[in-house]
Amino acid sequence: MIFYRLSLLSILCVCITVSSTNSWAISINNKTPEEKTEKRVMSQKDYLSQYGYFAVISMHKYNIPASIIIAQGMLESAYGNSSFSKISNNHFGIKCGEQWKGNSITHQDDSPEECFRSYSSVYASFEDHGKFLKSRIWYNSLFMLDPTDYKSWARGLQQAGYATDPRYAEKLIDIIERYNLSQLDEMPLI
Repeated sequence: MIFYRLSLLSILCVCITVSSTNSWAISINNKTPEEKTEKRVMSQKDYLSQYGYFAVISMHKYNIPASIIIAQGMLESAYGNSSFSKISNNHFGIKCGEQWKGNSITHQDDSPEECFRSYSSVYASFEDHGKFLKSRIWYNSLFMLDPTDYKSWARGLQQAGYATDPRYAEKLIDIIERYNLSQLDEMPLI
C-alpha cells in the first residue's frame, strides 16, 4: 500500500522509505539531496529516498516506468556512490553524442577518454534521461509497451543498445524485484 502526503508547491525533497514489510511512506525533507553534507556511502534505501520521486516525476512527464528509471540510476551510478556520478551528477551513464552542447566530463567506459554529459544537479540528470530516451528513434518501440511492464522495458533497453552489458536487462529486473520498485509505477504525481 502506498501512503503519500505532499503538495507540489512544498516539495523540496521527497524521501521514500521502504519498511521491512515493503510498505512505502513518503516524507518531506527541507534540503535537496545536493545540499546534504553527509559524506558516507549511500545504501539502496538512501538512493531510493533521495531520488525515488525524481523517477516518478520523470515517469509522468516522459511515459517511462519509474521502476526502470530508478533501477537504471541505481545500477549506472552504483547507488550514487561511483566517483563518476559524484563528480558529474550523471546517474545514467549518458554519453555526450554529437548534438550535446552542455557540460561534459571525460571518463573511461568502453574506450578511454569518452565524453559523458555532466549536470548541475542529480535532478537535471533524471530530467535529461527522459528527454534522451524520448528523442532517440532507436528507443521509439519502448513507448509502445505497457508503461507498467518493467520487464519488457528492461529487455527493450538492452535490445536498443542502451548498455553494452549483455546482462543489463537481467540486472535491472533484479533490482526492481529485490526492492519492489514496481510500486513506483503506480504512484501519482502529488
